Amino acid sequence: MVDSFEVLHHAPVCMPLETQFKVTSPATVGHVVPADVLVRAVQGLQQSIWLIAAAREDRAVRQRFVPDQVFRQRLTLELSLPATGSWALPIRLVDRRPQVTSEEVAQDFLEVLSGVWSAVADDDLPRARQEVCDEGYFLRLMQEFRRMLPKKGDRWALSLGTSATTLVELTSRHRG
Repeated sequence: MVDSFEVLHHAPVCMPLETQFKVTSPATVGHVVPADVLVRAVQGLQQSIWLIAAAREDRAVRQRFVPDQVFRQRLTLELSLPATGSWALPIRLVDRRPQVTSEEVAQDFLEVLSGVWSAVADDDLPRARQEVCDEGYFLRLMQEFRRMLPKKGDRWALSLGTSATTLVELTSRHRG
């Protein structure tokens, strides 16, 4: 059996969507994960959410993608302490501005990310491109996936799935 380190997204009580994000494989035996792997994976997931949001809002594509503070606050991944005896970390998308984010918007971003993740796993880039629509942001999202995913020879993988979809694993094979 392969151990894993997982990050869970628990939706608010009124939302049925739960998203799981895992670092898996022999590198996680003993319920540990190298810090650089976890940081790279979580930063990549956050950046991916921001790229999807920017594409959905038709923001202008510039040389560098640097979201302003208000944009960063609006869709922030928030991690909590794991339950005793578990390496599953609950996460959620939150709006750090004074007003509350729409639950449907947060769910939509996670569903889009899950759709892109699944398309990459199936080597179906046209389907991934349809999820994002904007070509500039699509290319940046694929660059983010490339940075986030394991390199050739790494002994770990990343998995993502929702309560409505199966857990899909991406490995170094998917970097290309």
